[in-house]
Amino acid sequence: MSKWQAIATGELSVKLKEKLAEIAAVLRSTNGPADNPGLMGGMTGIALFFAHYSRFSGDEADADRCFELFSQVFDLVNSGYDLHSFAIGLAGIGWAFRHVVYSGFLEADADELLAEIDPHLEQMMIADMKNGEYDFLHGALGAGVYFLHRRRRDLFSACLDRLLEELEARAETENGEWKWPVTIDSDSGQRGYDLSLSHGSASIISFLASLRGYGIASDNTARLMEHAAAYLLNQARDPAVGPPCFPSVIGAANGQTHFDNPLAWCRGDLGIAASLLRGARSVANRKWEEKAIAVLLASTKWKAGKGQGPDSAQICHGTAGAAHIYNRIYQATGIDTFRESACDWLEQTLALAVFPDGYAGFKSFHSRTQGWVPSYGFLEGIAGIGLALLASVSPDPPLWDQALLLS
Repeated sequence: MSKWQAIATGELSVKLKEKLAEIAAVLRSTNGPADNPGLMGGMTGIALFFAHYSRFSGDEADADRCFELFSQVFDLVNSGYDLHSFAIGLAGIGWAFRHVVYSGFLEADADELLAEIDPHLEQMMIADMKNGEYDFLHGALGAGVYFLHRRRRDLFSACLDRLLEELEARAETENGEWKWPVTIDSDSGQRGYDLSLSHGSASIISFLASLRGYGIASDNTARLMEHAAAYLLNQARDPAVGPPCFPSVIGAANGQTHFDNPLAWCRGDLGIAASLLRGARSVANRKWEEKAIAVLLASTKWKAGKGQGPDSAQICHGTAGAAHIYNRIYQATGIDTFRESACDWLEQTLALAVFPDGYAGFKSFHSRTQGWVPSYGFLEGIAGIGLALLASVSPDPPLWDQALLLS
């Protein structure tokens, strides 16, 4: 399929649009956490929602809301906010600001503003690389995503070349498989290998696919991707056995595998197989594509209302995230099973808006100590839920999901 389609129709479409309006009303009344300008949990994520929602609503007030939020974000940045990660820092803020400007949501001189944060992000990316911190949300790969979409060739070409060189130099190699050791348990210091889209090998594959989409270092990225995918595929169980098919982490000392809920963006089959499909399409590898689709089809066996899958609505590891990935895969493949699964999880997302003291009825489960808490944010709150709902009722491609390495 070449053109994005709104998958929700009839009564479902009506209900989703009503919930979208409710989410927008809540987000109009807040700036989010006053001390968090970041993308995943702060003001930038809310601004991203209003950028895309403004085109859908046709209301100039929503576009103005986006502008107001970014003004406050850059006030904080200019006051000394220098955290650098994609999740909470300048890499995510810079990506989002460039996205809304170059997508025509805002009129501003993005180059002038972003030139002030480029040197700091380059310095921090190099420091993360030297420390072996490649994490997408918190390390070098997030800065790589920023520089990729920054599209200032005198800057990003050198930065991305260094990132690729460092990935190759630090890979553990065996039988053509490349993997990158990380700390998988911060309490014990246990080392291992992370396969997930949020933190591990799948994010590297998806990032390499993005590089190839821009025609950057094509031969080198194809080679890196081949070795990374070889390791990833060798860890998979037969889809007939799953879900889950892919482990999220593997212990370095004992080889013990940990399987997560397969219906999550952050960890599990959906995020990993979606990245593998992106990689397969970027190098025209039919074998990888068939494996990715088989895993994704197996994941559709998990059904809402049967005690399976997510029990919260967030993008990160909730029903909205599952719905959006199935929507994205349907648009890429035309396989109707994925559209049906997307609609099922959209229905379940609406069914989870049951908290009288939640935001638009939603809360997310954070931890045993925090329990269920309301959140405004992109990754775990209603800004992200709203964007996923919007992608199901709008014919506009949801290019905001570049922030999730899905496009």
